[in-house]
Amino acid sequence: MNSNQFDPNTKKIEGLERKIVTALWIQLLGQIMEAKYTSDLFALQNGAKGEKKISFGQWVGVVGQGLEAIGATKELVSTDRDIILSAQRIAINGNLLQSLGSALEAVGSEEVLIDELVTGIQEFIP
Repeated sequence: MNSNQFDPNTKKIEGLERKIVTALWIQLLGQIMEAKYTSDLFALQNGAKGEKKISFGQWVGVVGQGLEAIGATKELVSTDRDIILSAQRIAINGNLLQSLGSALEAVGSEEVLIDELVTGIQEFIP
């Protein structure tokens, strides 16, 4: 949140910050849908080890995206410095979880790909 009221760009900056927060919530919804549908798909396919890692990684990413959205929202609506700093920490932790989730997905995807090469049975890797 920009605290300089005299900057001619303050209103534009605040508008962009609101749009970013909105985009974070939209991303969360999309990630929830992807994780849910992927979990359902892998359950029907008896979820091999790599598929379970992909699904788990997606859900870790969902939690991370949720934390980022919550943190950014708190930062946007607050004027208290301590609350803003706490909100920024929440958002950063969310980003860390998203990175961990992506790493798990990548490892799981590689395992599925190796299984495909060995068995010749092609799987869908989201």
